[in-house]
Amino acid sequence: MSIRDGGGTGEVAGRPRLAGPPTRLRAPPAASRPGVGRAAMPNAPPREFCTFYVAPPLLSPYFSVGGRACWEIKMRIARRAQRLAGTLAILVSVASATAAAGDADPDVYLLIGQSNMAGRAPIPDDAQGPLDRCVLLNDRDAWEPAANPLNRYSTIRKDLKMQKLGPGWGFAQALLAAAPKARIGLVVNARGGSRIEEWKKGTRFYNEAVRRAQAAMKAGTLRGVLWHQGESNATDPDYLDKLKQLVLDLRADLGKPDLPFVAGQVAKDSPVNAHLARLPQTVPGTACVSAEGLKTIDGTHFDTAGQLELGRRYAESINKLRRAE
Repeated sequence: MSIRDGGGTGEVAGRPRLAGPPTRLRAPPAASRPGVGRAAMPNAPPREFCTFYVAPPLLSPYFSVGGRACWEIKMRIARRAQRLAGTLAILVSVASATAAAGDADPDVYLLIGQSNMAGRAPIPDDAQGPLDRCVLLNDRDAWEPAANPLNRYSTIRKDLKMQKLGPGWGFAQALLAAAPKARIGLVVNARGGSRIEEWKKGTRFYNEAVRRAQAAMKAGTLRGVLWHQGESNATDPDYLDKLKQLVLDLRADLGKPDLPFVAGQVAKDSPVNAHLARLPQTVPGTACVSAEGLKTIDGTHFDTAGQLELGRRYAESINKLRRAE
């Protein structure tokens, strides 16, 4: 849809809003300006202006947590039948787009842990834009197209400048490649340098992971948890017991007793890797992905290729667990 504004023509852009009672429209962000100008309709009286808020094509398959998406259109309508008919036609088109978006509930995955889950690797050029058919839970507990850094909306993260490429990107890519019709929703809530004790039930890190996962479950189906942590507990002899309890607590609080849970080994020959490797024999419905062969940028944090490969390994393990459900 185009509008005429002065002597030029421009495409109408806008943004999705939560379904619900009508509200006063707020000014959209600079990157999403509404089209404002004289409607390109026959016999439109001079100086009649219209303001449109229409979702751009990129967002049309998505919706916001807590309600289906809708696109609001605000107009100053001339008292002419043809202008009113034109308005009704636009509203019908928008309603159809809203109904189509309602079929897109994603498979949701919770990604938690410390710095390697948050991501410290450089983001490659081909991972700078949004990932098709993948959404990320943002700081308003709403879905938006997933783009790096995926840990940007973590409610427990360190400085935003530290957030880079983690395993979530390669993980989502691999899942989508294996299921061309799937939609993936990521809830990434990691914290660099965190110890497993900080993820114990009742702590802030644990509570936020559960809260955000539950928010995502209002418009999606939780399919699994990815856990990458252990560098800060490298020599902890009780690590496996603590991890087992974390798995059981998450499953109980999220209402999914068989929720797939995949843990990833850390870089280097760390003693904690032996504990992580024994998780599948200790807790049913869990898996451990190896970090063998993955390179790091500093001895601890995986490099770009390593993070992408780690994500693919997570996806392979999740798919195996889901097939066994």
